Amino acid sequence: MWTPRRILMLVIGLFAFGTAYTGYAQIFGAIDGLPNLPAKYLDAVDTPAPPIIFHESPTILRLKEAFGQNCVEIESSYPTRLELRDEGIVFAAGRPDPIDNPSRFVRLAPFSMAQFGKPKDGEVTEVTTMHGDEAIIELDKPIGNEREMLIGKAKIIGFELRATPNPTARTDPRNGRILITNNQQSNDPNKAFVFKTPGPLFYRTQDHPDVINNPNAPHIWTSAVVEIVNRENQPRPIRGSGLPSVPLNADDVLNGNILADMALGHHTPPPTITAEGMKIYLKPRNPAEVKPGAKSAGFAGIRELVLNENVEFNLWGDGQSSFFGDSQPKPPAAKGKPDANGGDPTLGLTALGGGIIDGMAAAQRLKEKSLVRIRTLGAFYYDWGKNTARFEVSPQANPLLPNNVEVTRLSPLGGRDHLVCQLLEIEFNGPISRTPNAPPKDGTKPPSSQFKNLRATGHSVYLSAETEGLQAFGTALIHETEPEKRLTRSTLRGSPLVAVRQGNRLVTGAAATQTSPAVVGQLVMESIEPPPNTKQQKTSRVEVRGVGKVDLFDEVTKTNTMTASWKESLTQLKDKVGEKECDLLVFVGDGRFTDPKTGFDLKADTLKLWLEAGQSGSKGGEPSSMESAKPARVQGIGHVEGHSEDTIIKDTDRFNAFFQDVAKPIQQEQASTTTPAPAPAAAVPPPALPTASPFLEPVVTVTVVKPKPKPMELSARQIEVRIARSPMPVKPNTKEKPGVRYEIDTARCEGRVVAHQDAAEANKPDALHIVGETLNIDHLPAGHAMKVFGTDEKLAFVQFEDTTITGPDVDINQPNNTVTVKGRGQLRMPSSTDLAGTPLNEKSEMQIDWQRGMTFKGELRSAEFIGQVQAVQLPPERKPNTAAKVAISAAPWQRSYVICHRLSVQFDRPIYFNQMKRTENAPAARTADKDKKDEAKIERVLCEPQPEEDGGGNAARPANYVYFADETIDRKTGKHVKAQRITAKFLDVQVQDTRTVINATGPGETRTLQLGSKDAQPQPAGTPPPPPNQKKEEEMKLTVVRFAERLVIEDKKQIFQKAVFTSNIRVFHIPTLELDLDVPEHLTPPRSLVLKCTDTLTTTVYQNASGTEDRRTMEAVGDARVRTDDYDGVGHIVKYDGNLITLEAYGDGQATIYQRKGTGVGREKNYKSGNPLIYNLKTGQISGNESSGGTFSK
Repeated sequence: MWTPRRILMLVIGLFAFGTAYTGYAQIFGAIDGLPNLPAKYLDAVDTPAPPIIFHESPTILRLKEAFGQNCVEIESSYPTRLELRDEGIVFAAGRPDPIDNPSRFVRLAPFSMAQFGKPKDGEVTEVTTMHGDEAIIELDKPIGNEREMLIGKAKIIGFELRATPNPTARTDPRNGRILITNNQQSNDPNKAFVFKTPGPLFYRTQDHPDVINNPNAPHIWTSAVVEIVNRENQPRPIRGSGLPSVPLNADDVLNGNILADMALGHHTPPPTITAEGMKIYLKPRNPAEVKPGAKSAGFAGIRELVLNENVEFNLWGDGQSSFFGDSQPKPPAAKGKPDANGGDPTLGLTALGGGIIDGMAAAQRLKEKSLVRIRTLGAFYYDWGKNTARFEVSPQANPLLPNNVEVTRLSPLGGRDHLVCQLLEIEFNGPISRTPNAPPKDGTKPPSSQFKNLRATGHSVYLSAETEGLQAFGTALIHETEPEKRLTRSTLRGSPLVAVRQGNRLVTGAAATQTSPAVVGQLVMESIEPPPNTKQQKTSRVEVRGVGKVDLFDEVTKTNTMTASWKESLTQLKDKVGEKECDLLVFVGDGRFTDPKTGFDLKADTLKLWLEAGQSGSKGGEPSSMESAKPARVQGIGHVEGHSEDTIIKDTDRFNAFFQDVAKPIQQEQASTTTPAPAPAAAVPPPALPTASPFLEPVVTVTVVKPKPKPMELSARQIEVRIARSPMPVKPNTKEKPGVRYEIDTARCEGRVVAHQDAAEANKPDALHIVGETLNIDHLPAGHAMKVFGTDEKLAFVQFEDTTITGPDVDINQPNNTVTVKGRGQLRMPSSTDLAGTPLNEKSEMQIDWQRGMTFKGELRSAEFIGQVQAVQLPPERKPNTAAKVAISAAPWQRSYVICHRLSVQFDRPIYFNQMKRTENAPAARTADKDKKDEAKIERVLCEPQPEEDGGGNAARPANYVYFADETIDRKTGKHVKAQRITAKFLDVQVQDTRTVINATGPGETRTLQLGSKDAQPQPAGTPPPPPNQKKEEEMKLTVVRFAERLVIEDKKQIFQKAVFTSNIRVFHIPTLELDLDVPEHLTPPRSLVLKCTDTLTTTVYQNASGTEDRRTMEAVGDARVRTDDYDGVGHIVKYDGNLITLEAYGDGQATIYQRKGTGVGREKNYKSGNPLIYNLKTGQISGNESSGGTFSK
């Protein structure tokens, strides 16, 4: 308590102290005990005085750092300032409302708050600010005054921000709304993340009782409209320092001009996110990080952001990437060159180039920028830790209005991409509130898209890319990236999935039916970016999983150009065919490729198609559009079948086709021609009449339509072909694109090869049929050149119309009309004549077998066979006509055969192995008779034996001889009716129009078996002759003629036959049915006639008008001898005509006939001599000039 005494003592003490100090200062104040400072350390005389520094509080500095140097938070309107350094939080607000009664709520108006992140070396500190016109602070316990809140008596557990416009704060742009910003670790305000809402906005800390009692309750929420702007993602003007502020409506982004102005920074772009209602869930804080005595729980980081409804999401991305952007890092720009996606041009370049530089920069900006807008009536969920977002449809939307999640990408240069689904899930490359400010360590640029993974699902998913002409319908779209593999993958799913691109239609999967469940189809697109600073190219891969079909259409003609289908999968990737870069399509599971316009169709278990890109093909490893592509190679694996205009593939295990472009088709189209008929020879005209006829003579024309060859059918274990592709002519004055024509150039077939070609005309035998182990085909302008290979066990088989060829190595050259066979083989061909040129009574086949080789030259009309050759005339096949009920003819059939070492055949006309040449040389009209006459006939046959040194053959039939036979066989009994055989060293058969000539070189033998009159027995004298109408008895007789040098047979068809044998001839005339009867020269069968001569033997046969034998003669010259069972005759010449035997002696000599019965003296008396001697076999009488003796008697 202050008493008067104490007050007086205080005053006296102060006065005494002041007096003492004043005296001390006056006496001792001028004394300086320190030495003078050197002059060099003294300040210059003209140096200005140092500025006066006014020290600011750390709270003010924090507010300036968060809200700006000239922020209103440091003014008097924000008297309440509080910094929580441990939490990195600073408050600035108006003075709290007076607290009359203790309360947990305090009102502050206005209110601003900033939170600072933990500082890191070399990085800008992250700052988040929050402002509201009014704030209701909620404390954990009641307080009685403002001071208790400031000293930390109560902890803040929540607040409510309100937007109540203050008329006195009109200069503050934040007036009337709640604003939250984040600098995204950048000092550039144009990269800030801004949140706006009219409020109210509520905040509850994790210590709030409501949060503790309900962990699923949001920490920050509002039901008002919210607007979020990521300024870093928005475009700005070229060299501009700030964002534009020209207002616009929400739908103005659909206007291309306005969108271009946005990309150039002339218009304010739409907010990044707008929605109605918001919820924010914070991460749970680690208790160890909360310091004791902290005044606030602060922010622990956002865990999840939820926007309630009517969400619109806008992101600016790379306009040169795909719909969802390029999620892989891009390579850096080359040294010394500007970055294609870099910043604005420098002022120096602008000054040098004028407006051109800025114009180029603006054009580049329009190419680089595109806007992706996502809209939904439902909610938006964003997981801050996983950087994933989810867009949902509204569960309570009007059923009459669309209720989908819609994604639209807009390009300033035009074109829109759309995605419509019911659920959209997105994983971003980083938080949507910031972009990493540090480039990758490998020097590459960050990805152009913020989408890392995307998943769009629903009952109906629609995708449209106008820039690529793509539309797709399905139930799911999945976009994934794997940065460590530099892989991007997009997957479309559907039941079914339908994709249409530039008129080309892809369908995979199938909808559920009453009998079968739904089949899910997938379209997977993958791309791998090459590592930076390498020469590798980007690789792409497209795969369709599930049954599907692709239809390629021509936009001009509106027709289906190509069709491909499969049952398991389709894969598209890049591959090379030679030096050409191609798209490889792999169809698995009954893959099929069809070109309806050209008739090309191919299917297999696995089908691979290499497409060569056209002029608009892709570059850099990306698959190209199949519309402008053309096949470069086709491969089929397993059960390959296909057909083109001239080839059909069947039952093949592996098929390879290589395509090459040619200017003209290999085989030109065979057009119909019109040939005027030749005019008849004009007769001598009558005298001219005074008036001419008013009519003209008609010109008669005959139109010859040449048949088109049928396609060839091929079947093998493996086929490899080279296909020529040539343009087809286009009709004049049409918009039709020129088509293409496919023709096989070469073909290589291996394993169980079968080739078949039907005849061009109906009712004709097959044009071509080939069976072998290997087949090589070369397609030439005039036909095919084919080589067929077989094995020792199974020879190759070739059939051309009625001709068949068998051998291990068959070479057919249709242009040259040649066939060559190496090794053993067989030839079968139709024949209307035998080997001797004699016409047959019905058509049959000729079969020729050989052991070494054959050469058939159809153009030269020749054929040669070598090595144990056997040529046989086969019996005709007789099949009953049950429909007409016609019995099979019982007429005998004819055959002939040749056995030799070398057989050479010459035909009367060319034989064609090519339908084209046959058609070109065909006459204008053909009839059945004409066809028969036009068939090739044998003109000459040469038979040569095997050389003596080669050996071979057997005792019964030595190989150093040739054998020729001509036989007529009874169809019922199978026995010979007539037969003729020739054995010789060499045989030459020449067939002419009116005769056939056979030349044989001996030693040799002929055998003739035919009907002849039964031998007449000598009758006693006086026996009356038989009646004239008595039928002659006939029997089969064998005539064997053996000769030493030569045989010449001349056969004048159906008129006269003559044979001349030379040198040492022996004739045996024996009644027998056996053609192969062994005839010893000295032991002949009974009733035999034996004739021998040394010079020549001439036999003649005359036929009557009906073609049957009328008369036969035989003449032997040179020491001729004749012998029967009863008589022997000797003379120089012996003649025989069937009834009479005439013996003639040489010169003045005598011919003699001996009776063989009796011996000794009696026999010597039983002879007759004369010149000539005539012995009548019927009467037994012997007559002649100057003969001696008499009648022989038994």
